[in-house]
Amino acid sequence: MATAGGAFLAYFALATSVALTKRPISNEAWFANPALTLIQAHYLGTPILETSGTWLRGLDRYTYWIMPLHILAEAAWFKVMGFGLFRLRLLSICWGVVALVAWWIILRTLTQSSRIALLGLVLIGTDFTFVTNAATGRMDMMCAALGFAGLAAYLGWRERNLALAVLAGNVLVAASGLTHPCGILPFAGLWLLLLYLDHARFQWRFLGIAAVPYLVGAAAWGAYVLRNPSLFWAQFAGNISGFAGESSNTSRTSGLCSPWVALKNEIAVRYLRNFGADPTAKVALHFRLFILLAMVAGLVVLTARPELRRQKGCKALLLLAAVFSLLMTFLEGMKFDSYLVQTIPIFTAILAVAICSAVAHPLPFLPRRLVLVAVAALVGLQVAVVVGRGRQDPYRREYLPTTEFLKKRVSSGTLIMGPGELAFELGFNGGVIDDVRLGYYSKKSPDFIVIGDWNRWWIRAAAVKSPEIYRFIERRLSQEYVEVFRNSAYTVYSRL
Repeated sequence: MATAGGAFLAYFALATSVALTKRPISNEAWFANPALTLIQAHYLGTPILETSGTWLRGLDRYTYWIMPLHILAEAAWFKVMGFGLFRLRLLSICWGVVALVAWWIILRTLTQSSRIALLGLVLIGTDFTFVTNAATGRMDMMCAALGFAGLAAYLGWRERNLALAVLAGNVLVAASGLTHPCGILPFAGLWLLLLYLDHARFQWRFLGIAAVPYLVGAAAWGAYVLRNPSLFWAQFAGNISGFAGESSNTSRTSGLCSPWVALKNEIAVRYLRNFGADPTAKVALHFRLFILLAMVAGLVVLTARPELRRQKGCKALLLLAAVFSLLMTFLEGMKFDSYLVQTIPIFTAILAVAICSAVAHPLPFLPRRLVLVAVAALVGLQVAVVVGRGRQDPYRREYLPTTEFLKKRVSSGTLIMGPGELAFELGFNGGVIDDVRLGYYSKKSPDFIVIGDWNRWWIRAAAVKSPEIYRFIERRLSQEYVEVFRNSAYTVYSRL
């Protein structure tokens, strides 16, 4: 128990260090804004985003473009804990704890080994991808945690009461789906496990039991959707491609149209780039590839050793890895690395099984001592990646100097057009508006314009996809505004 406690403490310390030093992103402000509006004004609007001329029409009154449960969880959390960037991230860190507990149960149940479960806990809890996502105020960790908890609930109860296991698992998976569409992954995983492990005990009444939480969730969300169905369709359908689709040639469903391209991008963009295989990345970051190679080695060991392949629990892990990976490859065309929190824990769990097998039954070319050294090096590398990011401290080095500069120059009625994350310091009271088109449709002329990474990405794409808007932006910045502040992350322009 002491080792397990140490693993949770290490995870919490690593995630907290990232949460305190990571520069905020626009997503965090976009998704926190409706929760804050609900608390303060009792409606689910997202006024920080400019909607004029876009698919987000009505967003100032209704937030339909994202699933509702994360907003409601944020609102309840803010009501108790207060509002702020770190408090927002702390909620996600706590969901990471839920995910770790779920994986302890999953591994302990599938492998019947506390040693494997403990190693999995250590490896997942120190994984830099898992920790970084846990320290980000998005809904990804909540979605993953609820999904993994659904799998854990089913596996934990199936021997004692299968009907209860089916109900509990689907309640949590339904909640995962109401948090983010990635909830389709644990939904598929849960039913795959049910058919694989309990097909002989399956009863048709389980379908009725399982349907209850989905019907309840659909009815609750549907009641909100019926307040304005046309706005719901405009926002939700628009988010199929979303902002990323505006600045790229892909959509979330592009993998269904070009499966080979989807497979290539899944490997090259989502995985290899996240683990440092990027020509523009610093040489030190390429060492992260060893983490990915370790996971691949774990898959090879689990599939190559007959004594592991014959175990139902190991087969179940491989099935989960297969179904999660296939759905991610072909149903999520944007290849966002934030969704890796859904798959990396599975591959890490497989690695834990492979390591324990290699220690218990050493291979001739892989002595036990070498395996233990490799495990220590892997954990050390993961921790070094997290600590290295924390030492850069872009929150204090880039973000705070920008907001402090603006604070000294704003007064009541000042309008700042820039990335939504500025509002965490400058307020969500209407003084900050996130409009990547810089007033092209809204005709607003802000006192200050702030260009961050998100704006630069969108504007570069607009040069090809929306040349008229691009020319407007270039003309506005060069003729109507003057640069007054710059650092490595932000450029601030003041109106002439």
